[in-house]
Amino acid sequence: MPFFLKRRSEPEAEYKRVQQEIERLERVAALLQNVEQTPEGPDGPPAPTDQSVTRLRVSIAHQELAQTLGQLETLRARAAGMELVHPELKGLPASPAPSRVRPSFLVGSIAVFMVGLMVIFLWTFGQSVTPAPVPPQATAPPASATPPIAQIALASSTSLPASQSNTPTVRAISPSTTTTPVVPTAPRDVQPGTRYVANWSLGPDGWPSTNGWSVADRMLTNDGSDFGDANWLSGLWNLSWVAAPFTPEAGQSNYTVEAEMRVVERPECGSFGLVARGLYQAGAHICGAAGVSAFSMRSRAPEVMATVPLEMDDEWHTYRLELRGPVLRALFDNVLLAEVTDNRFAAAGRVGLWDDHTQLAVRAFRVLDQ
Repeated sequence: MPFFLKRRSEPEAEYKRVQQEIERLERVAALLQNVEQTPEGPDGPPAPTDQSVTRLRVSIAHQELAQTLGQLETLRARAAGMELVHPELKGLPASPAPSRVRPSFLVGSIAVFMVGLMVIFLWTFGQSVTPAPVPPQATAPPASATPPIAQIALASSTSLPASQSNTPTVRAISPSTTTTPVVPTAPRDVQPGTRYVANWSLGPDGWPSTNGWSVADRMLTNDGSDFGDANWLSGLWNLSWVAAPFTPEAGQSNYTVEAEMRVVERPECGSFGLVARGLYQAGAHICGAAGVSAFSMRSRAPEVMATVPLEMDDEWHTYRLELRGPVLRALFDNVLLAEVTDNRFAAAGRVGLWDDHTQLAVRAFRVLDQ
């Protein structure tokens, strides 16, 4: 082929490929816009479960449409630039015959889209189902390879047999229903309904400086000390928790423990949380190479009474454990995560904090009337 003809044919071929891709993306965008529209059917609005699936479908279509429109804008700009350099290309058809989306491509795309919707729907439905009181326990990794806290984050309940009347009942709430986390407020002053408020402005304020805890910058901090496997009873109960310099009065077992805490540095595998009645621990667990995080409620039995997924970050969050008779409620930024009924430990006990492998900052700790 002569040199001048070769140079002319190359931009023409490239321009045609760009135009073909523009036409294909325009058709894909039109399809996604149709999917994005969700009018009510002849029988009225869909059922609640169908609404969830519809919202997921619309959300996925909306994301795909935004990406497709961005690609279209880029290709149109590219075509315009080619027309400036080679004016003879302007108006050149993309191909002798309009390009068409291959049936195999459409079938494959629809199949992938439907499989994705099915997986998301099954996951959402599974999260909304109330877990059984005693789910089967997963096989934990060897203790020598994984710190015992990994067993906490992934463990299931090991409660007493169902034949006994004091078996805890659990109602775990899926975090997918949560709203935007509430921004924690600064520690409040003592007021009616407040039994105790920690004050670290002048020092420890009676809190023990052990197990990695110390006071700095008007906050209680933990250096993330590793106390070894011996720190855990059956790999479930943290033995090195520290008690606050306040003890609820005997017979006054209905109260709320609340703390504003922040993870200073995300650990490879660690945990931290609240202690109430001296026999219940509730808090966050971060474990595994993928950084899996969860929130659990445990008793001194020892056993895990409830575990739900919880996305962790390095921001300030408010952790709250409410105790009213046998009912225990765990909240994260005012959002209910789990509710457990357990009538075995009814005494007022002690309150405090626990930590393992996690660099932590605590800017507020309160005990409130329930």
